[in-house]
Amino acid sequence: MVYSLDFKMLFDPFELELDITPDSIRKVLSTKSDFGKALLMAIKLNENDLMREVIEQIPLNETNLVRKKICLKKSNFSPLKICF
Repeated sequence: MVYSLDFKMLFDPFELELDITPDSIRKVLSTKSDFGKALLMAIKLNENDLMREVIEQIPLNETNLVRKKICLKKSNFSPLKICF
């Protein structure tokens, strides 16, 4: 359990791995080669601001590839709601 005085921030990760951090997500995103991986990592970290940051940087012509990558992933992201 993580305690914080910041009531806006709720740390509730989903299938989190040790190497998934905001910095590692931004590093993957900066390569501009694997937007799907960056989005999956952001979803696992489950921070809305970071998910928004990744989504907003995905080029329009890459959206189908990203969608397919997420759909092919064996993880079940259906319980998560991404609301902006």
